[in-house]
Amino acid sequence: DVERRTAPVEIQLTEESLPGWTSPPIRFCPIPRLRRFRVALCTEPLHRFAQVDGQAPGLLRDFIEYHAFLGVEHFTILDGDGSFGEPLRRYIASGHVEHVERWGAKFGGPMYDAITANSSAPSWRPILLEPAAEDFCMWRYRGRADWVLLLHSPDEFLHAPIGRGAGPDSLERFLEPLEAWRGHISHVELRQAYYGGA
Repeated sequence: DVERRTAPVEIQLTEESLPGWTSPPIRFCPIPRLRRFRVALCTEPLHRFAQVDGQAPGLLRDFIEYHAFLGVEHFTILDGDGSFGEPLRRYIASGHVEHVERWGAKFGGPMYDAITANSSAPSWRPILLEPAAEDFCMWRYRGRADWVLLLHSPDEFLHAPIGRGAGPDSLERFLEPLEAWRGHISHVELRQAYYGGA
């Protein structure tokens, strides 16, 4: 019974007034019902995990766990060079993270892979794909998430100190007054505060 429900369906069209005319078969495949999220988060295409972790050990873990603590239910991590797969393994296995490895190649083939994958190549310009990455994220969660956060990289942390300060419901408390307007606004822009660094 399960096999019958998940098997593709194929139809073929014929035209009676055009003898011998038929269309190629049209295949209908079941679309899985995707999980819905209240809040999802995407990064820009990341690269050079070893360098990031060398400069700030545990930063990727802190980024994911902190934002999950605030209320982010699902993360899409775009990986430009494939270096983030292993560090993300346990989060991927838990179902909380979708890892898009070598995003440039998946997005636009070899030319885009050259822009994002090899940081020693003269053509390396990952910033060129950031607008496309943002579009990808928004379409990825269309109809699946009520709110989508775009955070550039794991060194950016959302801070929502509404009421009692940062906590498991602080993101929800921040979004609550905006909920009535959700169908009428395209985005909410947040101010950025710098805390050190070069």
